[in-house]
Amino acid sequence: MHGHAFAELVIVTGGTGMHAVEDLRYPLSPGDVFVIRGKMRHAYYEVQKLRLINVVIHNDFMKAHRKELVQSSGGERLFGEIFQRSRSLASEELDECLRIIERLKQELARFQEGSVLMQKALLLELLVTVCRRAENPAAVEELQRVSIGKALSFLERHYADDISLSQMARVAGMSLRSFQRHFKIVTGASPSQYLRRHRIASCCRLLRETNAPVQSIAADCGIADPVYFCRLFRRMTGTTPGAFRRFHARER
Repeated sequence: MHGHAFAELVIVTGGTGMHAVEDLRYPLSPGDVFVIRGKMRHAYYEVQKLRLINVVIHNDFMKAHRKELVQSSGGERLFGEIFQRSRSLASEELDECLRIIERLKQELARFQEGSVLMQKALLLELLVTVCRRAENPAAVEELQRVSIGKALSFLERHYADDISLSQMARVAGMSLRSFQRHFKIVTGASPSQYLRRHRIASCCRLLRETNAPVQSIAADCGIADPVYFCRLFRRMTGTTPGAFRRFHARER
């Protein structure tokens, strides 16, 4: 893990790998775009032919333009206070950014009269272009659904374990705040509410289908405290675990 004294726009152009940013972990693939700002610690690992373009952004440039970038379409996603992944760029969008970068490289190599001003203009064009592409509504919505879907699959496999919001956010590849917000948009419930519902639904199934003791079922579904379990079960089903089992036993 390392940090920088400057900001850095990163565009993945090939290969695969994993990226760690503070306590966030997510896979990398071509078209991924993100901004690492000064003091953020990050690392790459499990890389396979990973190719990146790193565009170093001087602090003075960031100070001059960050407010406008944050307020631009898609800017909050890349330049906000909380690190967020952008959606992956489609091939034509990636090519558009690479063309700007090639012109920027030419100006850096040429360094003739007016080159510094042109470099700043091209850098700003690149950053605004990336922000706009990051905010394509349909693509962002699809990214959110896929990311939350990964967290839901993880939750359904590990609902009986002591899983945390941070774990689910890492699986989704989102910051904690972004994960909580998008989880509720997609499911209509907070992660904690969804987890409780899933645990109680699993308890109901086991109460109907098995003769295992109530406390054992509760523990197997991730609720170790029997008093809390009974209170939660009654609140969510309108009856006690014992009454629920007796009612469904008559229906067999």
